[in-house]
Parts: sequence; structure tokens; C-alpha cells
Amino acid sequence: MKGDLKRFMRKEVEIIAHGILYKGVLIEISDEEILLKAETRWLTILTSEVTDIKEPGKPKDKLYKMMNSEIFKLDNEE
Repeated sequence: MKGDLKRFMRKEVEIIAHGILYKGVLIEISDEEILLKAETRWLTILTSEVTDIKEPGKPKDKLYKMMNSEIFKLDNEE
């Protein structure tokens, strides 16, 4: 994971951990922690708790697909 995140170093990022969105500049990545410089303070986030890291305003590759509502209709419904 660490190697994949090097492209985010020293850039503005959005990190999701514990269901919370954190925004700031990614300063350091280790096997245990991520150091983020936020607007008003420094944040340390456990690497194991991070579920997503992306550039602000850029959507992550979707993990879901929109489905047609027709698949939910029962055979006896018209």
C-alpha cells in the first residue's frame, strides 16, 4: 500500500477513515500511521483504519454499478 501512495506525497488529499473525511496535505506514510497537515492542525491516522485516499474533487473508481429497477419486480407483477 505504501508504494502506491507515494504519488500523493506533498499533495492535497482526502482520506476516509472511521467513516470520517479528512482533508489536508499528505506529509508522511509509514506502515502504521499517515501524517496529514490539515488546515488548523496536524493529524495522525492509523494506516489500518484508512478506507480511501484520493485527490480532492476526483471521484474514486466506483465499486458499485447502477442497476435497472426492473430486476426487483416479481414475476407476477406487471
